[in-house]
Amino acid sequence: MKRSTFVLLSLVAVPVVALPVLTQAKPKASKMAVVPAIPKGIGGVWNLDPMHSRIGFVVRHVMINDIHGSFNDFSGTVKVDEKDFSRSQVEFSAKIASIDTNVEARDNHLKSPDFFDAAKYPEMTFKSKHVARNGAGFRVMGAFTMHGVTRDIVIPFIAAGPVKDGFGFIRSSVKANFDINRQDYSVKWNQKLDNGGMALSDIVHVELDLEATKAGSGPKKPA
Repeated sequence: MKRSTFVLLSLVAVPVVALPVLTQAKPKASKMAVVPAIPKGIGGVWNLDPMHSRIGFVVRHVMINDIHGSFNDFSGTVKVDEKDFSRSQVEFSAKIASIDTNVEARDNHLKSPDFFDAAKYPEMTFKSKHVARNGAGFRVMGAFTMHGVTRDIVIPFIAAGPVKDGFGFIRSSVKANFDINRQDYSVKWNQKLDNGGMALSDIVHVELDLEATKAGSGPKKPA
């Protein structure tokens, strides 16, 4: 799927995100932690809507500037278990060849063996193992595979919806921002600068803005 087409990279690699340490505190009404509610009607199967979603990333270049990019060809499914939210499931995949930094020569370099080696490793994938509440949001833990390497990662996220649009589709969204280390997935290319720094950061900031439609929703076909 093209842009007509979770989580969760021009140099993507994802280390396990450290989970926040919860400590007890004296109960104060103004300081109470917000426990995210599981919205009614959220149960069921949801399919990512690539027309209203974005998988973005930011990489520091020569220690002074941020380069932005995205992956344009992706798909994903979320199965929400309202009775036991922890058993909800997320599956996602993106085509490496769809990487887009708005510079064709750079995109071609990123697809080469120096970086992602798109010909040998054409996809990156994520498959969840556990979903849990996380402060005012949620987190999903699962297996992320990229460049032939699979690691368990944790992605914190917030969710919104469901709402029904003007065409009858029921929609929900997920937003996630987290850092990854490309070296964990053997995406190693770099150059040393004269000042001792490196041309590219190892840390990549990932930005997920994902919208999904509930299976079975939308315009009803006449009987």
